[in-house]
Amino acid sequence: MKQEVRDPILLAIEAQRRQSDLQLLRRSPLAAFRQKPYLLFLASVGLALVFAVVARLLGVSLTDMLIFMGLLAILPPALFSFTETRKMRRMESEFPSLLRDITLSMKAGVTLKGAISICAMGQYGALTPAVVHIDKMMSWGVSF
Repeated sequence: MKQEVRDPILLAIEAQRRQSDLQLLRRSPLAAFRQKPYLLFLASVGLALVFAVVARLLGVSLTDMLIFMGLLAILPPALFSFTETRKMRRMESEFPSLLRDITLSMKAGVTLKGAISICAMGQYGALTPAVVHIDKMMSWGVSF
């Protein structure tokens, strides 16, 4: 039986995917919340429960405690979702101009890799970091 040889890069990618939620949260909380939005909800619910215990010890009324718990549990995920949606809309609004610039460069005789490199020097608002990342990846030989 032939033993399969695994690429070390693929093994590293698989190990990265198998990271636990706590490891991901510890390494980069913002990236963890983007990848797994339920983690932010769990964290805010935990914060609301801690608030409930402290409020109960301090003698806060039950209705006030429930209102603040609800706000603590719902407000952080809602604000995070709102900001992520705004960022995505800004990126989507810049996408047609990026495609137009790529096609104009290609009509002028530039290769796709060259067109991406030219566009990486441009300004596309919230989309610029993604274009620069694609340009860097293509310079390392990753296919489009």
